[in-house]
Parts: sequence; C-alpha cells; structure tokens
Amino acid sequence: MAVGKDTDYSNLSKDSLLEKIQQLTERNSQLSEKIDQLGGAAVQRADPNPDAEPFNHFEYIFNQLNDAVFLTEFTKGGPRNFSEVNDEACRRLGYTRAELLQKSIVDISTQDGLKRMPDILRRLKEQNHVVFSARHIARDGREIPVEVSSTRFSREGKTFVLSIARDVSERLSKEAELDTQNRFLIDVIESLKHPFYVIDAKTYQIVLSNSFAGIRSGDLCYRKTHHREKPCHHHGEACPLKIIVETKEPTVVEHRHLDQNGNEQFFEVHGYPVFDSEGNVSQIIEYTLDISEKKKVALELKESVEKFK
Repeated sequence: MAVGKDTDYSNLSKDSLLEKIQQLTERNSQLSEKIDQLGGAAVQRADPNPDAEPFNHFEYIFNQLNDAVFLTEFTKGGPRNFSEVNDEACRRLGYTRAELLQKSIVDISTQDGLKRMPDILRRLKEQNHVVFSARHIARDGREIPVEVSSTRFSREGKTFVLSIARDVSERLSKEAELDTQNRFLIDVIESLKHPFYVIDAKTYQIVLSNSFAGIRSGDLCYRKTHHREKPCHHHGEACPLKIIVETKEPTVVEHRHLDQNGNEQFFEVHGYPVFDSEGNVSQIIEYTLDISEKKKVALELKESVEKFK
C-alpha cells in the first residue's frame, strides 16, 4: 500500500485497516527501541594481539573506538592540521593516517559547517565543551552526518580541541522512517469516520487519536468519555483496557458515554492489543461505534411487544 497524504483509506475493510494500524504501531515501537540503541556508547572491536610487543594500551583503545577522534591545535590564526586521528577517522573518511594528518577540520567540513564554526568556537571557549551536529566530507565526496562532542584544553601553553564524532547515518535513517510511519498512521486514522484512539495500557492516557474522537493526546480515556476520575471497572462497567491487559486478546464491550454537553450516548467499543518486545500489552487500539439509535429502536420494539402482551 502506498504511503501518501492524499490516500483515502475509508474504503478498506475494518479488519484490514485495524491489522495495518496494529502493524504500524508495533513497528513504531521497534523503531523507537532501535533509535535508543543507536544512541548508546561506542563498542570496542576485536581483542588485541597478545604476541604484539611492545603493546601500547592507550594507542590500542584509541584505535579501537567506533567513533572518529580528531585532535586539533588551535592558534590565533585558527585550527591547524590535525595533530592526531584514530583508525576510525581514517576508515570513515577514506584517507590514510598520513593523508588525514595533512588536513584540518576546515577540509572535512561542509559550507554550512564552516558558517556555524565561529559560534561553535565561541561556545567552546566559554564552556570548554560543546556537543553539536555536523556533516563531514569523505574523500569520495560523501557527506556523513555526525554528532560531535568537542572538549577544549591546554597543554604546555598550547590550546587543543579533542573532538569525538559519531556517525549518526543509521539513526537519522531510522528516525526518518519512524516519522514517515507516524505520518502514515495519522493519515490512516484521520480517514476513519468514527472515534479512534490509542491508549497507554499503564496510565490510561490517550497516546494518539483522530479528529472525530474529539480527545487530545494526554487526556485520560475514562475522564473524557465518562466524566469520571477512575477507570470504568471501578464503577462496575467492563473496561476494555483491563480485559485486554489480562487476556491479551481483542474484546468488544458496550459503554455509555457522555458527550461534551453531558448527553448520554451508547457505544460499541472495540479494543485490540499492541505488544512490546517482551510480549506484554503496552497499548491498546480502541475505536467506538455509536449504537445509540440502535439501542433506541430496540427499546421501542421492546415497549411495543410489552403493549401487545
């Protein structure tokens, strides 16, 4: 199915649409977990060769980092050529160590990065440490998005900046995919012509809702639909969220809701579970069908039958 803002999903069958929404919601959770993992610490690589002598522990650690490291001396005239770089910096940018030591931060920065450099250097001088986003230019012309952590220090009367640059290409790709999935999910639920929302299974807060629901994200489901301060089951009604968390199965219940003016309405509530990576219900997808007219007709029919008895 193509992802597009103008796509109309209103003609899909109920089951197909709900299956798609469940898949998208679970995919969003997986992407969020992946993004968190990508933001973690650098991982060391293979163990050192025990037969290599002499063994320089600092040099080994320096060159085993998965982040690129650049040491630069700064003078009144600006940054000099790199004083030191690690293996990852060379590998990522496509230069030998000797070649990269003949270059400076200016040589691997984009035009936008050069424009921002005076402000970064000002902050670095004031705080001695800054974290910022940039793009490094590799030997083949590729622009690599990085997150840079730079620290300023002095040694033997000279000023140096140690910069550790993490490649965030994969993280940005996952974030872009997550954003696309979110926009697609919003397009889908906005196509529905009845109230729809996603509810946090622990807090009862609305995580996502369509315009037809008239409920904002962050609202408590029972407070908005029932005008109460406690969940449905505290008032003797079947709570779809509680049922789904306990059974891990979809459910359908009838509820009496109050509109914004306090008028009574009857709804058929359909709830579906969304599972986290450990198999627990983290959210529920819920949509409601107004059956007020159906209940009214049933009541009139019952009264008519009673009259003829």
